Amino acid sequence: MSITVETDSMKILIDENIVHGRKLFEDYGEVTFKPGRNIKAEDLKNIDVLLVRSVTKVDENLLRYAKKIKFVGSCTAGIDHIDINYLMSKNIAFFSAPGSNKIAVSEYVLAVIMYYGKKYNFNFTDKVIGLVGMGNVGSYLYGLLKTLNLNVLICDPLIEKKGDHREFCDIEYICENADIISLHCSLIHDTKFSSYHLFDLNRLNNLKANTILINASRGDVIDEGAFLGGDIKNKFHLTLDVFENEPFINKKILSYVDLFTPHIAGYSVEGKIKGSWMIYDDFCGYFGYDKKYEFCELLPTVKKDFFIDGEVNNKKIMQLIEFAYNVEKESSDFSKTLCITKSKNDIGKEFDLFRKNYAQRREFSSICVRGLKKSQDINKLKKLGFTVLEYD
Repeated sequence: MSITVETDSMKILIDENIVHGRKLFEDYGEVTFKPGRNIKAEDLKNIDVLLVRSVTKVDENLLRYAKKIKFVGSCTAGIDHIDINYLMSKNIAFFSAPGSNKIAVSEYVLAVIMYYGKKYNFNFTDKVIGLVGMGNVGSYLYGLLKTLNLNVLICDPLIEKKGDHREFCDIEYICENADIISLHCSLIHDTKFSSYHLFDLNRLNNLKANTILINASRGDVIDEGAFLGGDIKNKFHLTLDVFENEPFINKKILSYVDLFTPHIAGYSVEGKIKGSWMIYDDFCGYFGYDKKYEFCELLPTVKKDFFIDGEVNNKKIMQLIEFAYNVEKESSDFSKTLCITKSKNDIGKEFDLFRKNYAQRREFSSICVRGLKKSQDINKLKKLGFTVLEYD
């Protein structure tokens, strides 16, 4: 179904951090940009289209003056900031970008695993990985880990209940057996499958000793209060890309964390462009406009070269992934920023500023690997997402 609106009368409000927002939408109406956290109900009085990211909570309160609004788009995979039931009750069309960040987040997790492998001098293929949440991100990450010949356990009771035929296990089994646990579940509050504080004090204290716990899903999946109360007796390693009460994170939690980044795991150039383009595609379809851009036309063409001499082994894979994405440096840069902040409001401002000015991080596909001769090495790196120049 398409809706016809005259482009010269359409008013579009866009989060200023949406990549290519002007380029994709300025030909369809009057475009206004605002920081996502600063979008208020009064801003929406005469707006037809609202385009946001995860920092804008779209609900009855925000839309109480929005009498003209017809279309809400979130250029994100997650949608827990959207009151979908309210939008449906008002016949407001809603679209999101599921899967747009799956490659970026999965590569973030691989980079974190390689960081720990280098720091503690372990062979990552000897580790058991537990994935909690098997949606777009978890499923894509699973494929990457299997390409590396890792033993992977998966847990997602909601997807399992729907009849998925993969071999699932419960979360207790993962906590008892996994060396590395990566969280990719949606934030769910009010069912028996609630993920809110899924990792509470009891579960954190029951992890295997020296477990690596990575959260790149939602901050509320881990109970930060368990750390702040001083009751953590277990020894494990923690990486956080998400926090409770973002952007006003509690600096005290950081003393328990090895790596921490300000919700940028999915913030690759390709991922952000994909999210924007998916909403642009839905927008054109909904209003009956012809698309002027395809996704591939928006991508930068610059690639970096990485030469591998000889066969691909685990050490070279670790070097290649670190070359593609140095997550330790990003954590260090963010840490230096927080060290000079004092007030809660300052921390929030620096959190958002870091995201707004985030460097042009590219996905593995932007790395052109040269020097490979064996087809099995070529195929492995292609499956990991790298561009391979064969028989260079």
